[in-house]
Amino acid sequence: MRILAERSKETPGGAANVAMNAAALKANVGLLSVIGDDEPGRKLTELLEKGGVSPYLHRDAEVSTTVKLRVIGGHQQMLRVDFETAPSHEVLLDKLADFGHMIADRNVIILSDYGKAGSRISRR
Repeated sequence: MRILAERSKETPGGAANVAMNAAALKANVGLLSVIGDDEPGRKLTELLEKGGVSPYLHRDAEVSTTVKLRVIGGHQQMLRVDFETAPSHEVLLDKLADFGHMIADRNVIILSDYGKAGSRISRR
């Protein structure tokens, strides 16, 4: 049996989704994370900027931006495939200095830790 996709949709997931929701409520939002130097990372940056989120994203050529591929049948998720590579501890430690600068003009800070250390883009 051959099934053809009817449509495709790319949306920020995880912490990036929370940031987009807060920006939609007119909050001054910045997102600090590590992404790959790849097309999903560029797309995530574009989506965040369009959504009013200031991206503080470190591009790391050693990792791939996390992508969650979801297959939806009707209104039900049938399958999810995760593509991800964790950034090195050195890269994460380097982002701590950026965190200190970034929080100076924020009223709210939301921390997200799935133990995966990164933002992602979801594809349907």
